[in-house]
Amino acid sequence: CEHDLMSRIGRVLRDRGVQRRVVAAALSGVLLALAFPAFDIGVLALVALVPLLLAWRGETPGRAALYGFVFGVVFAGILLYWLWYFGIVAIVPLVAGWAAYTALTGYLVGCLNRAGLRSPWLIAAAWVVPEALRGRWPFGGLPWGDLGVALHDFPPARAVASWGGVTLVSFVLVVFNALFQVAAYSLL
Repeated sequence: CEHDLMSRIGRVLRDRGVQRRVVAAALSGVLLALAFPAFDIGVLALVALVPLLLAWRGETPGRAALYGFVFGVVFAGILLYWLWYFGIVAIVPLVAGWAAYTALTGYLVGCLNRAGLRSPWLIAAAWVVPEALRGRWPFGGLPWGDLGVALHDFPPARAVASWGGVTLVSFVLVVFNALFQVAAYSLL
């Protein structure tokens, strides 16, 4: 049974389409990490999710979860790089737990794909619900890498935050990225 699972995983990872989507998810993780301090190139958050959203496009819940996990590992690994000072025991579980939340997001987007509900608004909702959950659970949560925080010094984002906090900024950012992704997909 375990051999069959490993064989199946190996076949999936040898698929060129899957490999391209994994690279796209990792690229999104790098771009979004650069939008946060210490790099603090906040405007990258306006397009950072486009490769991930392209990877999720039309995928099954399982594969979309895989791409979400890859994104989460790369993003959290870069964002929380300073945890290496506390050793592998500190960073590996935290990064894996963080990535599990973005895998949940990918799973939800995959379910939307399966239902034919590929709306930027629904994708944004699928993003902010796990993000809000991560910020609250477990142990009081870790909202550090909430998407909306990347635009901390962007005046329009501060105006949106005054209405609905970081969660609303995250929602608007995902909608913006999703609309940009639709435009990019139509050009491909």
